[in-house]
Amino acid sequence: MSTTIYSQAVTTVAYVVGAAAIAALVAALGWVRRPLFYVG
Repeated sequence: MSTTIYSQAVTTVAYVVGAAAIAALVAALGWVRRPLFYVG
């Protein structure tokens, strides 16, 4: 039973980390594009 809980915890953490990384990447691209768009 503990193994299943551990597996679920790992999956949840991996999903949260992946979602946070994607959100951070999108935000970073947005912040990089704005100045370039205004300057260009």
